[in-house]
Amino acid sequence: MAYVKTFPIRYHVKTAIDYIAASDKTDNGELVSCYNCSLETADIEFKQTRRMAKSKGKQAARHIVQSFKPGEVTAEQAHEIGKKFADELLGGKYEYVIATHINSGAIHNHIIFNSVSVEDHRRYRSNKHTYKRMRFINDSLCREYGLSIIDENSRGNNKSQNEIYTEQRNKRVVWRDILRADIDTVIQQADSFDDFLNRMYQLGYGVKTGKYLAFKNKAQQRYMRIKSLGSDYTEDEIKERIVTKRQAIPKRIRNSGRDITLLIQIESNIKCQTSKAYENWAKLHNLKEAAQTLNFLIEHDISSFEDLDSKVDTLKKQQRSMVAELKQLNDDIKDIDERIHFIKTYDEYKPIAEEYEKAIFKSKFKQKHFDELELFETVYNRLKQLYPDKKIPSVSSLRKKCMHLEADKEKKYKDYKLVETELHTYEALCSNMEQFLGIERSAQQNKTKEKSI
Repeated sequence: MAYVKTFPIRYHVKTAIDYIAASDKTDNGELVSCYNCSLETADIEFKQTRRMAKSKGKQAARHIVQSFKPGEVTAEQAHEIGKKFADELLGGKYEYVIATHINSGAIHNHIIFNSVSVEDHRRYRSNKHTYKRMRFINDSLCREYGLSIIDENSRGNNKSQNEIYTEQRNKRVVWRDILRADIDTVIQQADSFDDFLNRMYQLGYGVKTGKYLAFKNKAQQRYMRIKSLGSDYTEDEIKERIVTKRQAIPKRIRNSGRDITLLIQIESNIKCQTSKAYENWAKLHNLKEAAQTLNFLIEHDISSFEDLDSKVDTLKKQQRSMVAELKQLNDDIKDIDERIHFIKTYDEYKPIAEEYEKAIFKSKFKQKHFDELELFETVYNRLKQLYPDKKIPSVSSLRKKCMHLEADKEKKYKDYKLVETELHTYEALCSNMEQFLGIERSAQQNKTKEKSI
């Protein structure tokens, strides 16, 4: 679920951009993108566009915050959604800077865009109609990416979008997801079960121990028993995960049309202990799933744990390699986009710089065209660093190269998702075989086996 809010920036555009692009909030600048401007000179370029407007208004820029439900998107997905949102909302008419922040509990985007269009030099008008369109685009993108959205039926009650979002977060199904995400995070940080409970308390949760461990967020009225969150969230499983640092494994993992389902741990399953009928069903279920697991192993010629571990290690190495390749492609695309912008800006303001060199009254000319000359000087110095041999490529050749990189990135990402699915399958197989055979592998083996990239 993503919700949006917007507010004006009347002064200090550079300060606002510096804040949203801070390296400690954006993975060292990896989650920062610009459209029709450069991060280094965005405030100057905004000002230059506004100077050409007949009616500038009181706003220097506008700031949009787009927040996502905790645990629902990755930082990369949030950044991609944010760029699509800005492109559709602004229609390519306004310069903007977008930064995705990952330093707080919920991943969110900051978008700062110029208040004046670079295309027709008209002001952006913020009113209830533009805000309604903003929400519509945001919801459409959420549906496209399979994210939850704020219920349209609850929007006619004169409540703000933030109030509606808060109310929907208080529903049990949403709080269960948030609690799972917080437990997963704290498990990776905790040294012991007591340390885990203490860290959950520091996060703002009420902790209830006894027969059933339960947590309650400040916004909730009742405690939630962790046994209801799934098999990986029982007290015993959490203690094991603190030692092994393994991630929770999805209940169902698909591979080549065949479902590999994790076996039910009958000894630690509360429902099995309280219901004989459920225990009998679980035993039958486990027999069927064990048979399916063994059939899978036979079909793939896997006869030992060593073979399984070897396959998991191979897939993890492949996954790490693909992540590095995708990161490099993202860096290359970002670099080309920046070069294109510098070259276009250089060509646009070069005539003014040449006119300045010919001017008789240079100080007067510089005073009149200070922003243009400052921008040209910044871009000129950057191009000298990028192309010390002064052989500057054409914009069309750079765009063609960027298109090839984008196509390569899309293909590699699809391959990465296939490897990720296969890896989850083999990790589930390992877990099933350990339980089926009653083997308890050492903590060091599990830690090595479960460690993710």
